[in-house]
Amino acid sequence: LVMAYGHILRQDFIDTPRLGTWNLHTSLLPSYRGASPIQTAIACGDTGTGVTLMRMVRQLDAGPVADVEPAAIAPLDTAAEVEAKLAAACVPLLARALPRIAAGTQSCTEQDATRATFCRRLDKSDGVLDFSQPAAVLAARVNGLMPWPGCAVEIGGQIVKPGLADTCNLLDDKLNEVGTVIGADAEGLLVGTGQGTLRLRKLQRPGGRMLPAAEFLRGWPVAPGTRLPSHPMPLLVAGEPFPRPKG
Repeated sequence: LVMAYGHILRQDFIDTPRLGTWNLHTSLLPSYRGASPIQTAIACGDTGTGVTLMRMVRQLDAGPVADVEPAAIAPLDTAAEVEAKLAAACVPLLARALPRIAAGTQSCTEQDATRATFCRRLDKSDGVLDFSQPAAVLAARVNGLMPWPGCAVEIGGQIVKPGLADTCNLLDDKLNEVGTVIGADAEGLLVGTGQGTLRLRKLQRPGGRMLPAAEFLRGWPVAPGTRLPSHPMPLLVAGEPFPRPKG
């Protein structure tokens, strides 16, 4: 098994192992081919993902599929929790497939390239939030990019990192101003968005620890009416491969 991209390996390397060169990819292919399938699946609001065992070819995550093992994405899962679920999902997957590979009886199914989607390597610039987007989109982005690269918002001139988010229903949330702090409830800091109310459930200030919002706000109150600046959120998924980053 090789945890690598077949498109950057030489064909003679791929052809060397007698039983083939195989890869575990942390999505249900052909969805989310590329470098950040876990984060992207969560950030896109998916409720499920999985691990795919595929035979490697010299194309990005395009090899024929031997077997898959699904995993659920819970509403408050971050990338850290889903990564742990997918690591555990590899165990039954390999327990089924490795004996078949060793016996030469493992069959594979070609991927449907017309259904392929692609993700890319993430960096710090991906952690911005556009509060004109729906609250559900913003919550998914916060959770998907936690712990890396993490999202960040400016509150009172300080950069604060939200570590967990969801949405909540307020009777008058249609009157909320985009990016404006409404107040707080027992679970988090409430922020108006383009559709619905975003609840930031965990927060971290520079040099501090990630804290439940209620604890954070006791030491660093955020007044209702505080405006959080918005920034356009970079695209995380596309219908074709992203250009490889330079350097």
